[in-house]
Amino acid sequence: GTGPSGRPPWLRPRPTSGAAAEEEAYRRSPCEEEEEEAAAAGKWRCPEHSSREAELFCGHCRRCVCALCPVLGAHRGHPVRLIREEAVLKQKLTNECLKKLAFKKKQEVDNIKQISKAADDLKNHALASKTWLTEKFTQLRLLLDEEEALAKKFIDKNTEHALRTYDEQVDLCQDQINDISSFSDQVRRIQKQLDPVQLLQDYTATEKEIQQQMIPAEQWHPVPVTFEHVKNYFKCFAGAVQNNVQTPLEVRLKED
Repeated sequence: GTGPSGRPPWLRPRPTSGAAAEEEAYRRSPCEEEEEEAAAAGKWRCPEHSSREAELFCGHCRRCVCALCPVLGAHRGHPVRLIREEAVLKQKLTNECLKKLAFKKKQEVDNIKQISKAADDLKNHALASKTWLTEKFTQLRLLLDEEEALAKKFIDKNTEHALRTYDEQVDLCQDQINDISSFSDQVRRIQKQLDPVQLLQDYTATEKEIQQQMIPAEQWHPVPVTFEHVKNYFKCFAGAVQNNVQTPLEVRLKED
């Protein structure tokens, strides 16, 4: 579009003030100063032919020039177009630019929506994953608790069986002690018999039993019942788990 002066924005002089104005004036060429002076008077003059009004736009130099410049001036042979035609063309290009900028802005808004959706999906997925892990570790703890209970039950069962066997063996030994004590009393009575004939008769009657009882008792050495195999099994099991978890989780997950 055009401003209040009726000139397109790119034809309007840029206001300057202070030190910036001095620096810009230092950099400007005489032709540019003439252009601005003409603009201040309400007309754009040709920078090379100050007496002539700028009517054309040089496509090579990107400047507004008069009709004489392409023929005799420094813009000879350059592609030119009427200023109004060039302005209309530039307005079409800026309009197309605005459309594309609006579309690009919409794309960025859509990008934000997609990223926000991905972030929300990630949060939901992370929460669901942690819930799943809680369930799995709860199941794992229950399995370990059950395994511990079964191992202790195994120990209790085998301990009870071994103790019952020990008790039976102790009862047998106690029966042997009772028999020995009873037979010792019988032998003691024979020993104290005053009548030699009766002593010989009693001894002869029990001689075989005496000889049998004089045989030393069998020495029992119960094999100790241990549960080292149980401990070794779960030691290996715990060791395997410990060796596994000693590796950082990130490495294990990457390998898996």
